[in-house]
Amino acid sequence: TALGGPAQLAAFPDAVRPLEPLVYKPSRVTVNRTTLPASPEVWVMEAAADVAAVNAASSAPGVPVAPGSLASLYGAFAGAGTESASAFPLPRALGETEVLVGGKAVPLMMASPSQINFQLPAAQQAGQAVVEVRVKGERVARGSVTVLEGAPGLFAVGRKRVRRGEALEIYATGAGRMTPPVEDGAAAPAQPLSFTVAAPAVYLDGRLIPVTFSGLAPGMAGLWQVNAAIPADASPGPDVSIVIIHGGIVSNQLSVAVE
Repeated sequence: TALGGPAQLAAFPDAVRPLEPLVYKPSRVTVNRTTLPASPEVWVMEAAADVAAVNAASSAPGVPVAPGSLASLYGAFAGAGTESASAFPLPRALGETEVLVGGKAVPLMMASPSQINFQLPAAQQAGQAVVEVRVKGERVARGSVTVLEGAPGLFAVGRKRVRRGEALEIYATGAGRMTPPVEDGAAAPAQPLSFTVAAPAVYLDGRLIPVTFSGLAPGMAGLWQVNAAIPADASPGPDVSIVIIHGGIVSNQLSVAVE
């Protein structure tokens, strides 16, 4: 079963919840005997469009993004220049390029003729929203973005080597709502810190490990920082996997050397 398009997903994801497991797919999927799932799945497919919206950290096609998170648009944006934001709060336009989500301009981090990085509004509701790219006031691309309350993507770990018993910083996006909330495009303050409403699950080599902090990284917009404690009895290794599960979505995988 496959679902796609704003009309079909008006009540998404509650409408398909009884049919779990849900698997998120891009707009085009090649199906053959080797790629068919072993058991029945419901595929939530991205609507076919001339622009693709993805998590800025994972860039995984078809996977949803979360309110307040950093996202990327890929496509052909005729007339757009290459520019980056130089200060906070992030601007709603870079040069003559704008991105509109649900008809409202959103904060931009970077714009170019083929990629735009932006922050999704923190108040964005779950479901699908129309996203448009405008250059000089003219629409040059249009598509949709699928939104869930939590949809993690991992950028990097704070250091490549960590000792057992120490804390590891993970930098990500896709945490969803924060408390207290921070204005869209603004740098998160150090005082007071802004925490995730729901705690994530962090797995080290498949083992659930304690989370000591989960919130916005101070001084940045939309950047999620997770501090996790490496157990004293963790198995050492040069390439140990790190994954976050949040809002029912599994992140991309990073690795760290555990000593």
